[in-house]
Amino acid sequence: MLTIGLDARYIEDEMTGLGRLSFNLIRAIADLDRANRYIIFVRPGFSRRIVDRPNMEQVKLPFNPVSLRTLTSMPPRQYKGKLDILHVLCPLAPPRPSCPLMITVNDLQPFMTEDFFERRPLFLKSAYRRFYHWLYPTALRRATRVVAISGATKRSIIDLFGTNPDKIAVIHCGRDKSLEEPPEPDAMERVRRDYELPPNYLFYPGSGRPQKNFPNMLRAFSLINTSNGFGGLQLIISGRECRFKIEIDRTIKALGLEDRVRHIGYVPEEDLHCLYQGARALLYVTRHEGFGFPLIEAMACGTPTITSTDASLPEVAGDAALLVAPEDVTGIAGAIERVLEDKDLRRDLIGKGYRNIERFSWQRAAAETIDLYREVAEGTETNSTHGTA
Repeated sequence: MLTIGLDARYIEDEMTGLGRLSFNLIRAIADLDRANRYIIFVRPGFSRRIVDRPNMEQVKLPFNPVSLRTLTSMPPRQYKGKLDILHVLCPLAPPRPSCPLMITVNDLQPFMTEDFFERRPLFLKSAYRRFYHWLYPTALRRATRVVAISGATKRSIIDLFGTNPDKIAVIHCGRDKSLEEPPEPDAMERVRRDYELPPNYLFYPGSGRPQKNFPNMLRAFSLINTSNGFGGLQLIISGRECRFKIEIDRTIKALGLEDRVRHIGYVPEEDLHCLYQGARALLYVTRHEGFGFPLIEAMACGTPTITSTDASLPEVAGDAALLVAPEDVTGIAGAIERVLEDKDLRRDLIGKGYRNIERFSWQRAAAETIDLYREVAEGTETNSTHGTA
């Protein structure tokens, strides 16, 4: 029996992509693996129980992932010497782990987005830059195995850090199968009422951070002529407000979109289903994505998808979305009009979307992850036998 530490401190009560990855992967591992013991480390503000299994222990730590204590106190003292593997579900891993280390790389925004550290006080901006730019490459060097959540992310790791390709396993994220069932009519009506949704809207679930390419999506949306069969069309944005909100609001005002673009804040998962179902299309033409959860979520809900030619998005979308270069504003606008006007195209994208999402399974991701644990453990035993550990 192995004892495996899972650093899941990016899971929050209001979950974003990395938290959702960690949450769903852990639950799938719990369903498949009753033989090994798991210690799940969570952040101080997380109030939920991830899974209730005899071999799964959840431990609340008093510090968040982006902290100096990640460098000095991970794993916690009482677990040092007791873990066979520490799997950190992001690249913010301790530089001197006391056991074999696995890390999951979801994306590489700190190295690929020029403005990633902006909109912070100068001293914090410098501190964050140093923290990320030292810890990511250090973790990649120290890790016995690295999990990339897409082939695009694996290629970026190799290009940026020169990591040995044989060290990196690509394990795609899974899908939420509950989204494939239509929501109850009462739930749809409640969500429409609670969020004051118009009959016709495009949906963008995400932040306004620079890599999300939101200004170009806004510029494209401003080119859509609402009098040309698109009356009342709105762009609905969900997600927590970020530190770049001022620039986004300024762009919305400059384009005269105050009445056509609405930010509805963080949306619980039970409401997200209805928002996808009610949308005319998903608009998600972003940059530097490590995976792209909204694509498979929209496809599961039968919502036509417009996305980007950049990074992992073509890999995840397959042939089931309209792909546009993120800098091509007129191309994005044209894709929106095509999806709204062409019924045959809509039907084709919806059908291909249902088939495409069959590629993504949390059970498969969990099984492949457990196989890596065995591989790491066996490699450690072999090295120990030959006196090289």
